Amino acid sequence: MADLLSATINSLTKSEQERKDFIANISHYLRTPLSIARGYTETLLIKNEGQEISGQQRQEYVNLILNKIQQVEIMVKQLFELSKMEAEEFKPNKEPFVISEIVQETINTSQLIAKEKNVNS
Repeated sequence: MADLLSATINSLTKSEQERKDFIANISHYLRTPLSIARGYTETLLIKNEGQEISGQQRQEYVNLILNKIQQVEIMVKQLFELSKMEAEEFKPNKEPFVISEIVQETINTSQLIAKEKNVNS
């Protein structure tokens, strides 16, 4: 009986730690795209106040902002689905994972940052 009680307590402790780690990770993953979108939005606002910005550069910034907001929407949708899994029977759906999109986004973001550093230098 004591062993069963001890195993249950250990399981609950492990579950609680996993929950805390999950919340910390979700907070990080939500904050990152929001920070990027905010930074580019603030850049657009600053440049509107006195500095020139090309139409192409403006479009790149707006596209990046939209992309980051869409990432947050996807994560929130996934969190909602996770909460549904806990509430009722759930059948998982497989979704394709395209690594090339992530690589392209990373390249685009790096290029925008490099351009911004060159402009401010």
